[in-house]
Amino acid sequence: MKRFRSFFYVALIATLAATVGHGRVFLRWQGRSDVVGNLRRLGGRLAYETTIRINGGDGQLSVLSFDDALDTATDQIHRILSLPKRAGGSGGSSLHLIQGDTTTTRLLLLRMEEAGNTLAIIIEQSNADFAASETPTSEHQLKAIPPYPGSSPVFFAEDADTKLRVAVSETLAHGDSVRQFYDRELKARGWMPALKGAENGNLGLPLYIRRSQLCCFSISPARNSTAQRVTVLHKELGNMNALE
Repeated sequence: MKRFRSFFYVALIATLAATVGHGRVFLRWQGRSDVVGNLRRLGGRLAYETTIRINGGDGQLSVLSFDDALDTATDQIHRILSLPKRAGGSGGSSLHLIQGDTTTTRLLLLRMEEAGNTLAIIIEQSNADFAASETPTSEHQLKAIPPYPGSSPVFFAEDADTKLRVAVSETLAHGDSVRQFYDRELKARGWMPALKGAENGNLGLPLYIRRSQLCCFSISPARNSTAQRVTVLHKELGNMNALE
């Protein structure tokens, strides 16, 4: 189970990165570039680190974990990085964009209530790479899984070290049609549902497996349009130890 949780944490990171440049509004300000160093000095433990590619730009992805039984880590992080205060002091998650002279950093803070800890997820890029990542991809780049017919690609991310790939596209088709398409196509290509109920659309994130590969997809309304956003994740399991 630890391996599956780690996989979905990284998948979540890449999926949230897809929201940048596609309708979500972020607070922007000048900030110090050593975000990871500051968070480690606060007691954050480095849980995962890798180089990723987002659309046309490279970046450094880091995940830090804080023991946070009293829900104080987020306040400390806001203070040391001069982030805006949390609304009403509430927990949950927040997403920030820190622009420096040479780098741009995405910072996602996730409060894990049941585990009693907080995750800080950082994607740091040079300003040039960040600008390249903001440009939507023009072609479907995920080759292992077919795109929904007629969909428009908007995002692609890849972690070459762990062979994790995330593709996001948009379509005007109904969500049920997209779900039925992937269930039919994946099964025809030898994929099988890993969890009961996946084939019937009863799971928010259906998971399929084929030999040494995992695939899952999600469907959600696109922002500022009537389209559906389709997120497909593909993972080769040959280097699973890197996610532990």
